Amino acid sequence: MLYENDTRVGVYQVLDELIAGTSVPPGVKGTVYAIIDRLRANAAPAEDLRGAERISIEVQRLEQALRRGDDAAVGAARDALKSLAATWINRGIFAAH
Repeated sequence: MLYENDTRVGVYQVLDELIAGTSVPPGVKGTVYAIIDRLRANAAPAEDLRGAERISIEVQRLEQALRRGDDAAVGAARDALKSLAATWINRGIFAAH
């Protein structure tokens, strides 16, 4: 699930899986961490790195909410992920990576 050839595709795929799914798919957290590592290694702009780190935080929030069965928190985490997805698309994030 590492998107070594195209980080942008990896980010979009992860966000899509998290927004549409009913759980946090296996390997998603590792993929997010790998994307963050790749951004650091490629000296990506700080804003790109912060965005990827925010995805990581929301993945944690979503996972915790799902474990607790907290539908409101699940909805809030998915809404945050939708907002992040819109930001990636609107900014054309990773266009140069």
